[in-house]
Amino acid sequence: MDSKRGKSDGCTIIGTRGIYDKAPLNDFDIGIEEQGDEGKRHMIIKYNLSDKRYYLRDLGDGNGTFVKIDTPLLLKNGYIISFGDSHMTVSFF
Repeated sequence: MDSKRGKSDGCTIIGTRGIYDKAPLNDFDIGIEEQGDEGKRHMIIKYNLSDKRYYLRDLGDGNGTFVKIDTPLLLKNGYIISFGDSHMTVSFF
């Protein structure tokens, strides 16, 4: 995924964009009307080079993920992640 942040750090950050933000804070913006909190980072999906797997971590900024996650969650094929009124399906090719 091309990051709006312009970084190739193996991370995808999902959150809301603030009304006054000049540069995007997140790679995927949830609409403010969906989540309610503006200018927040809700979760991060990161690729771990050592075990070659993807993990989701709740950043704790606002409501975040549907279920509060205290430790990084290993993502598996077919998982459905809900945030705001949006949903994302995990698919590995």
